[in-house]
Amino acid sequence: MRRLQIFAIHLVAAFFIGSCSFSDSSIKPSRKDITQAVYASGKIFPLNHVKISAKGNGYVSKILVKAGDDVMPGTPLIIISAPNSDVNVNIAEANLRLSEANNTDNKNELNAALQDIQSAYTKYQLDSTNYERYRNLWNENITTKQTVDQAKTQAQLSFQNYKKLESVYSSLKARLATDATLAKQQLLMQQNIKGDYIITAPFKGTIYDIPVKEGQLLTTGTTSIDFGETGKFEAELDVDETDLGMISLNQPILISSDAYPSVPIYSSVREILPGVNQTNKTATVKTDIASDTLKFYSGMSIEANIIVSKKSNALVIPIDYLASDNTVTTKEKKKVPVKTGVRDMDYVEILSGIDENTALIKP
Repeated sequence: MRRLQIFAIHLVAAFFIGSCSFSDSSIKPSRKDITQAVYASGKIFPLNHVKISAKGNGYVSKILVKAGDDVMPGTPLIIISAPNSDVNVNIAEANLRLSEANNTDNKNELNAALQDIQSAYTKYQLDSTNYERYRNLWNENITTKQTVDQAKTQAQLSFQNYKKLESVYSSLKARLATDATLAKQQLLMQQNIKGDYIITAPFKGTIYDIPVKEGQLLTTGTTSIDFGETGKFEAELDVDETDLGMISLNQPILISSDAYPSVPIYSSVREILPGVNQTNKTATVKTDIASDTLKFYSGMSIEANIIVSKKSNALVIPIDYLASDNTVTTKEKKKVPVKTGVRDMDYVEILSGIDENTALIKP
């Protein structure tokens, strides 16, 4: 467990180092203001920090911005050369034109098919009427059964031909519509793929770094732009997993930076990420960084103390007077168990077991 106390001023109420009746190595508990803090290290990043990557392979054709530029959403940042993508767009456009031409040419075919349907339906109506007429004549014994059967068969054939032509017309119409839709979708897809080779700003923000150069070969996933909100920063702090039980939201944080060694930066816990890094056994704690008076840069290193507990006028002893089994040794060399509370790098609070009159020696 790592602790660091860098800012609390201990106010001594009563601290005696020995007396005329004790040896020089004995002490008595004293009362102080004590603060317990969890140490963390981390970096400062712009709010909503993202590393924009290339979505496809290609060469950097043109870099349209520079580090420090403020841009609006959708602003083109980098153009990547992808000749195959251009060829695919041209092919898709040609296929769409061909599909549209086919639709124009096939309109006559559709009209002819529609006319065939109408003719077939007219013939079906005529054959049905003849069949009804012959059947009535048969009922009056004026015609033969063979004539009635022939009329019936002809009506059935006419109906089947009419339905067949309807099916052919529907299939042709559906096929032409599908071909046109597929051609449009193919063109849209190729245009979207081509659009992937133009890296744009995802939101209003600032270009913090451009780690690529014109002419450089990029592969899918290569970071091309370091991007984030303008003038708004946050800190990502690595907290040891053994200290996580003491961390909670809104706890005050005191941050120090090598860039501003004499300026304390005050903040509080905004977010505690739920995962633990298995490599260094730390979890990430996030906090907002006020940038009204100080100028920050993406990736700046910092150290921080997360204040987990404060106690005023606490009864304390130097931490090296407390044994590992939570006992202290009196002047008479008697081991006494104690209950402890807040502690920092130098002192530990004593809740019970001894009082201000107990003389102690190091265990």
